[in-house]
Amino acid sequence: MDTSIRFYNANSNLRPVVDAERKGHPAPPLSVDEDSGVEGVDEEAEVVDAHQQLAVPALQEQVQKVEVADFEAIFLRFQGPITNFIYHLIGNREQAYDLAQDVFVKAYKALLGGTVVQPGALSAWLYRIAANTTTDTLRRRRLIAWLPLSLFNEDRGIGAGVLSD
Repeated sequence: MDTSIRFYNANSNLRPVVDAERKGHPAPPLSVDEDSGVEGVDEEAEVVDAHQQLAVPALQEQVQKVEVADFEAIFLRFQGPITNFIYHLIGNREQAYDLAQDVFVKAYKALLGGTVVQPGALSAWLYRIAANTTTDTLRRRRLIAWLPLSLFNEDRGIGAGVLSD
């Protein structure tokens, strides 16, 4: 079975076509006739093995990951915007600072764990961590706010109301 990927040029667009097995021979590459829009066989198409395609240096440059050593610069660049974002969700400046620190600790641990983040997606990734962390905190805040007062007894301490006679 041939698992090669064929790239062909049709109207200046590169499109991958994965060939299935057809009696042991891959399907010929296709092209689109600009006048009629009908697909036909493109004799000048380039056949590239899938394993060779992954080794292209241009693709390796696109998948550069953010290094842990760059984290200080990341922290300095995004500390203010992330803190402000959390502040607008929470409404408490001190808690926003604490949650921003939690966000950067989670991001640092993720990078140490091998998470690959493309440089263009770094900002969105950090904001997603911030939104999730803030949502978790708001859930906990609502849970604590809804605990019944009968659980609190000044004489016996927290939870004494549940065990009282």
